[in-house]
Amino acid sequence: MSTSILFSDTPEHFYEQLRECIHQTIKQELSTLKKEDNDVYLKKHEVCKMLKVSKPTVDSHVSQGYYKKHYIGSRVFFNKQEILAYLTRGNKNM
Repeated sequence: MSTSILFSDTPEHFYEQLRECIHQTIKQELSTLKKEDNDVYLKKHEVCKMLKVSKPTVDSHVSQGYYKKHYIGSRVFFNKQEILAYLTRGNKNM
């Protein structure tokens, strides 16, 4: 906002500016959360459950390039979007 809300002419105007500021802040936070939804990471056992395969099969998929494993610290995770993309391709590479 270009004007300071501390020097408004009436209390109603002050509260209206405050509501608008809060509304914009909440809108920004919600848009950030929606972007983060794409970055859902699964553990190997969750991928196994999702695909109904064994852990060695998941390792085989990674070595064949169907999807990648990602390291967060020393732990291994799999991006859920990559797994879903693999599923929508119809396992054509198998």
